[in-house]
Amino acid sequence: MVRLETAELALFGPVRQHFLPLVEEAPSGASRRARIEAATGVDVLSDVREIVIASTDAASWVALAGGRMPKGRFVAGMEKVAREEGWSDVRREGELLLVGAGGPRPRAVIGQADDGTLVLGTDVEIVKAALPASDEWQRLDLPEQGAVAFALTGAAWSGAAGAVSPLLPRAGALFRRIDHASGTLTLGAEPALATRLAPVSGDTAAALAGDAQAFLGSLKLALALLPDVAGAGAAIDGAQAEAQGDRVEIRTKWPVEGLDRACSALAQRALSASSAAGSAPRAAP
Repeated sequence: MVRLETAELALFGPVRQHFLPLVEEAPSGASRRARIEAATGVDVLSDVREIVIASTDAASWVALAGGRMPKGRFVAGMEKVAREEGWSDVRREGELLLVGAGGPRPRAVIGQADDGTLVLGTDVEIVKAALPASDEWQRLDLPEQGAVAFALTGAAWSGAAGAVSPLLPRAGALFRRIDHASGTLTLGAEPALATRLAPVSGDTAAALAGDAQAFLGSLKLALALLPDVAGAGAAIDGAQAEAQGDRVEIRTKWPVEGLDRACSALAQRALSASSAAGSAPRAAP
């Protein structure tokens, strides 16, 4: 689970430099933004204050957007926008809007919770599960502060262990010793990443911290052979794992230059995707 504070992200230099021009310089994008606001009452740039992204199996994903949202308008409004713009294979299924529903599974499913929260997911089941109010973020120890906050369950660590074990057995063994984890990425002139690991029952924070530090050293050597596009290599190089009570804390500085390169690359991908979508033939109304 990942939580994004959109106001803090918008103040971060690389985000302002690389992402805001995509909106300001694209007339079609501005026109669509206006159409969405007219139909739904939501200005996606100013009304969305927080985004939470979650998955239980890394196959189905859901994003929840909270902020100043008129209740009960978004799904019907987006259906109107979809019809006007000629989106293909759009249909309503109860209180949900399915986009690209001509195949075995839709490309996206849109819903809105009773409190106004917008829900966008990869399938009907995960969107329906996300609509009721929940305190799941508290159970996962998802931090309430920070531009970016995240939490990983034991199931996620177990799944990651199974995926990496054939190539990195040491990493797989370490991941299986983590019950859950949470952390934050703070931005600004000196971005910093802080992660807290909870060991599984029967393990100790001291033992897990020592093995985590050894693993970070091995990972640093491996990443030295690869291009460090986002600054991950430099961040891992300075990472320190220490036992703090019954948790392991891993802290490091993340180079702002790396985040700038990452934002630039993501913005270019978004621009390319937008250009491709704009040039694609629209379905007949």
